[in-house]
This record gives sequence, C-alpha cells and structure tokens, in this order.
Amino acid sequence: AQKEAWNVKKLTIANDSVADATADDFGQAGQLALSAAVAKVMIKYPDVNGVIKSAESSLSGLGDAKFAGLDFYVPAGEDAYLEVYVNVNTKAMVGETISGQKFRLGLQNTNNDITSFEAIGQSSSFNENFDDADPTTKVNNSAAVKSFVVRNSVPTFANVSASTSLANGEKTLMSFSVTADSAGSVSFGRLVFNVVLSDGGASTLDLQNFRLYKGSSPMTTVNVWSNGAGDVLFGTNNPIGTAPNTDSIIVSFDQEETVSAGTSNTYHLKAEVLNSASNDGINTSLAIGDEVVELGGLTLNTNPNTGRVYAAADATNGIFTAAATDFSQLLGANRNIIWSDKSADAHTYPTVAAGVVTTVTGSYDWTNGYLLSVTDLTAHNLSRN
Repeated sequence: AQKEAWNVKKLTIANDSVADATADDFGQAGQLALSAAVAKVMIKYPDVNGVIKSAESSLSGLGDAKFAGLDFYVPAGEDAYLEVYVNVNTKAMVGETISGQKFRLGLQNTNNDITSFEAIGQSSSFNENFDDADPTTKVNNSAAVKSFVVRNSVPTFANVSASTSLANGEKTLMSFSVTADSAGSVSFGRLVFNVVLSDGGASTLDLQNFRLYKGSSPMTTVNVWSNGAGDVLFGTNNPIGTAPNTDSIIVSFDQEETVSAGTSNTYHLKAEVLNSASNDGINTSLAIGDEVVELGGLTLNTNPNTGRVYAAADATNGIFTAAATDFSQLLGANRNIIWSDKSADAHTYPTVAAGVVTTVTGSYDWTNGYLLSVTDLTAHNLSRN
C-alpha cells in the first residue's frame, strides 16, 4: 500500500490453464477454464490485527473463484501477502481423466469490476476496482504464477557413477537410477540416449551389441535401435558407425518396465567398444528436452498430457505406431521418454511383438517426458589417453 492503508473486501482467483503461461494479462476474458482437478480454492490473508484469516470457494463454470466479505488489511507503506491454496480432487472422485490435468491459479488482474475486486482506502474511502482504467494500478503477477499438473506418481532420475575408462570390449555408456515416489508405481515404454563418438584422428572407433541392464542382469524384453544404423541389440553385430559420429539410441520395452512405489531401479546402457585408441572418447546422455513440453495429439486423448499412445498410421502424433519398426524408430521431438503413472482405470501396456504394436491396445495414461525433472542428469564420458 502507498500513502494510506487499504481494506480488500473482494478478490477473484482465476484459473487460466488453457492460456499461455507467460501471458501478460492473467485471467483475461476467454482464457479461463474450469478444472475437474480443483475441488476447492482457499486463500489466506492478514486482518487489521495481523491475524491470518482464511476463506474458501469453488471454481465456477468460468474457471474462477470469487471471494467476498473479506477483511484483508494492507498497512500504509507496507506489503501484505495473499496466499493461494488448492484442494485437489482425488482419482476416486473424478476418474482417470484427472491425471495430467493442468491448472494455474492466480489473482485475476484484468477486466475487474465491483463484483470481482474491491479495495477501500482507509483514509480516502476511495473504492479501487483495478478495472484497467488506470494502467499504473494494474496488478502484474502473471510471471510468478506457475502451472501444476496432477499425477498419481512421478519418477525421479539420478546419475549413478560408473567407470570412465575407455577400452575395447563391453563398457558401460551410462548408469542411472529411477525412483518412484510412495504414492504409486510408474512404468516405462521407451528411453532414448544421445551417444557421441570422437577419436584421435583414426576414425575407427565404433559400438555394437547394445544391452540394457537392470542391476547386474541384462534385460531380454527390450529393443535397442540406432537412429542411423537400425537394430543394434546384442547379437546383431551391427555397428552404429565409426567416429566421429552422433547417434540416437532408442531403447523400447516389449513389456512395460515398472518401478514399484517407494523403490528404485538402477539401469546401465552398455555396448561393445570396437577399435578404441589413444585420445578416443564416448559421451552418453539421456535424451531430454521433451520433459517440459506437453505432448498433445495422442489417440482418443482428451488431455494434452496423457492419453493412449498407439496410432494405426500416424507417425506424427502416435508414439507407438502399428508398423514394423515404429516402436523403435526416432519419432522426433517430444518422444524421448515414454512413461505412465498407471492412472487409467484399467491400465494396460500396448501389445508389442517383434517391434509391431497391435492397434486398440494400451490405456489412456501414457505420456512423454512431461513433468519429469531430468535436466540435472549429467552426461557420462568414457576416454582413453
């Protein structure tokens, strides 16, 4: 407050989950959205004695929650803080469609009138509605308002140390752990790795016979595919191409790979090193970038963050498509990590046999890497002096 104290009598909390999260005008007309994920909106604020009060309201059909009869006091020359909370509906209340729903709640700061915002100046008795008539009084808070996404459970990735010495024979290219939180198990259908080969000038360094280990055991129900060379699973003896070379290595699962609630699994991507020499190097990282992008376009999907991830003949939108090699191919952006929180009422994995996916299989709770915090994972480097 400036020059005098204010009593805020009314305010409106708006949900604009369908709008651009960086929009300047939070909650402007046409951007509000009702969310089945939100049961109640609660606010906390101080009164004239500094006592923290609270009030709650439901989102209306417009996607806003109006609060009236408040005694929110802002002392002259000081800041006062409004806290916004949400009570999220459970899956039992709403069903599987709640998983992946996004909401973003903040103070409505445009198109206000006496019904949506009212503050009374303690000395002047002036009624301020923040109706945009005076742009200097407009509330500008949208940059601080973050999105939330509802999930049953979310996996956490972490690096696991491994040898950095490069020599011929089977070597570990990258090791990492995946932990499911205590709320529920998670499962995976696909992981993609970026592998970069460099050498000291001989251009003979190569990799073949890729395997994914879980703990100390190689997994047998996986496909390993090179974006450049095709099938490079152990036993194919198909090298990915001599250095210098950059390749995407796709690991896809014939059966979903599950991490149980509250537990961790450790995975190791290994390959046979061929013709290593002095000053050679291999850099391996888990492909990321899609973990902050909504997937969208999933078959029969009503939510941009989850859906059924097969498609009959659509390599643009479908992650798993019904073609001979589509289960392993590099499908471009937003296809690096495929995972599920098993939120569908009848969770199933797409039926996969020899890289072919049967249509009309799998449930509606699969997604890409959206919501995963994997950006902190560091690359693993192998080198030979």
